[in-house]
Amino acid sequence: MIGIMDSGLGGIVTLHHILKYVKDTSFVCVADQANAPYGEKSIEELEDIARKHLLWFQSKGITTVVVACNTLCSTVIPKLKEEFVDMEIVDIISLTCNALKDESISSLLLLATKRSIESKVYEQSIQSLFPNCTIYPVVPSLWVPSIENQVDEATLDTVVKDVVVDYVGKVDAVLLGCTHYPLVKANIEKYLPVKMYDSCNAIVDAMVHEGDVSPTVHIYTSGDPVVTKKQVYDLLQMDVEVLKL
Repeated sequence: MIGIMDSGLGGIVTLHHILKYVKDTSFVCVADQANAPYGEKSIEELEDIARKHLLWFQSKGITTVVVACNTLCSTVIPKLKEEFVDMEIVDIISLTCNALKDESISSLLLLATKRSIESKVYEQSIQSLFPNCTIYPVVPSLWVPSIENQVDEATLDTVVKDVVVDYVGKVDAVLLGCTHYPLVKANIEKYLPVKMYDSCNAIVDAMVHEGDVSPTVHIYTSGDPVVTKKQVYDLLQMDVEVLKL
C-alpha cells in the first residue's frame, strides 16, 4: 500500500492520474483541506503538518509515501527524510526535474506557491539542466483557493488568464509546480499554448507496482468528507468513499 499526501485536491489529482496506469497497487490518500493552502504557511507550521501526516501513515503500516505537494517538498521534506529513515518518502520535485533532462527548454514560466518559489529549489534544478534558460517564477495565489472552492468556470478562466497572458511570446514552456494546477491546464493552454510539464507522468514512471490481488483506494480529508466527495466527483468523475481524517 502506498500513501499520498497533499493539502487538498492536488493529491487526489495525482492519485487519479496514477490509477490510469497502476492497476495492481492499493493507495491511501490524505487531503489536508482543513489546513489548505500550504503555500502561505510558515516553515514551522509546514514541518508540524508534514510530520503529523507521516506519523499517521506510519501508524497505518504504510512505509512508502508520495508527497504530492511541491510546497512541502521544497521546504521541510528533506529534513523529515532524515527523521523518518524507515520510510520511503517520494519527493515529486526531484522526479519532475529529472524528467526534464532530455527536453530542450530556453524560456520557462514556473508556476508555483509562494514557499516553493522562495525556496528556489525548482529554479536551481532547472538551471542546472538548462544553464541558459530564462525562468519566470510566478505565484498564482488565487488558483488553489479558486480550485478548492470550485468557483464557476468563467471566474476560474479569468483568474488563470490574469496570470499567464503576459507571458505569451515570452516562453516556450510552462512548469506546473503545484499538483492542483493540472486542474486548470486547459485554461492555461487556451491563453498560453506552449509545452507544459507537471509531476503526474514523472510519478507514474517512478511508481512501484505492488501486485495487490484486490487493490483498494481510500481517501481521507481533514475537511468535510461530503464536500470532498462532491469535489472529487465533479472535477475528476471519481465516485469514491471519502473518510474523515
